[in-house]
Amino acid sequence: MAEFVGWSAVAVGVILPFVGMAGVSDSFGRDAPLGAYLLAMLPGIAVGLFGLFSVVTVQIGRANVDSVEIAGEMLALVKGDGAISKAFVAGSDGQNPFANETQGTDEFGATGITGNYRGEVFFVEGRQVFVHDKVFNSRVAAERYVDELKQSV
Repeated sequence: MAEFVGWSAVAVGVILPFVGMAGVSDSFGRDAPLGAYLLAMLPGIAVGLFGLFSVVTVQIGRANVDSVEIAGEMLALVKGDGAISKAFVAGSDGQNPFANETQGTDEFGATGITGNYRGEVFFVEGRQVFVHDKVFNSRVAAERYVDELKQSV
């Protein structure tokens, strides 16, 4: 709503100087001094600038709100309680083979989601999955590693 009012003021600010110049021409005729034209245009220019500053203020406010929302989503992702984190742990198929996952601490003192897949302990920290001493960028890649490990035995 405030942005609409601002843009409306800009539109009025574009029209008013011409109305002011027309009024000066009617009063003084063709021989009107330049100062009279400038003074007649001044209210329209002021209204237009006010509208432009209003639009800028609204846009800054929207940018601040968007920044806060994105920061909240990033925090949820890092903490692991956001929808993106849950989808990451669950995998692309939506099934969670780590049904017994819990919050825990690994042997190095890092905290995150721990669980078991085919007898191998995994640890999820942020967007990385740790199995043994290997680091993977996805749960699916970690599962493949465990599957290959189990097949080679």
